[in-house]
Amino acid sequence: MQEAPVFEKICQNYLERVAARNWSDKADLLCIRVDGKTVEIDFFNTPFTITPTAIADSSGTPPNYAVSVVLCQYLLRCPTAVSRSDELVTYNDFKDAGPHVTGFMNAAEVPISQYFTGRAAELEERCRRLGGKPFSTVASYQFTCELPALPRVPIYFFFNDSDEEFAASCNLLFQKNASQFLEMECIAMVGNILAKWLKRYREQPEPMGLAYWDQCS
Repeated sequence: MQEAPVFEKICQNYLERVAARNWSDKADLLCIRVDGKTVEIDFFNTPFTITPTAIADSSGTPPNYAVSVVLCQYLLRCPTAVSRSDELVTYNDFKDAGPHVTGFMNAAEVPISQYFTGRAAELEERCRRLGGKPFSTVASYQFTCELPALPRVPIYFFFNDSDEEFAASCNLLFQKNASQFLEMECIAMVGNILAKWLKRYREQPEPMGLAYWDQCS
């Protein structure tokens, strides 16, 4: 699906801003790979390359607008230092998240819980393919994992399938310092992308290609 011209202009503006900066001294801070004007970032276990003119995955396929914006924002909001914190928070706990809270829930947590009701084993496999690793917690959940959304912005995934009393539930948590790397709208976009990718992986587990990105727009 072709992006609207306005989105193309916005992405081009992001690329120009990215190209205007030297990322070599930020490679360790952001956990990215830099080769001259080329930057490589892992997003949900998929490497993306950003050049002054384009963004593409390892097959040369450009991602959709949402993925492009998230990747560029991750670079452009790079802090001078990282405030490390193991404290996990909900999206609602972030300052300035208010206008996007309902959208985040309806575009990320609710679709995942509804789509994978009765399919917890399949959900676990989809998370694993997106780079998910087991995550221990004292809370009682049927399935938990840590997903590498971006190198410095993991998502902590908590899922309980439905039973006789309760519907399935999905909770996505973040490290408290995630707002250092992404603005609130972009964090919400990450949740929405995750929901779409998990559902798409279940329907078609083949390697990603142009049709994949089109259907995740």
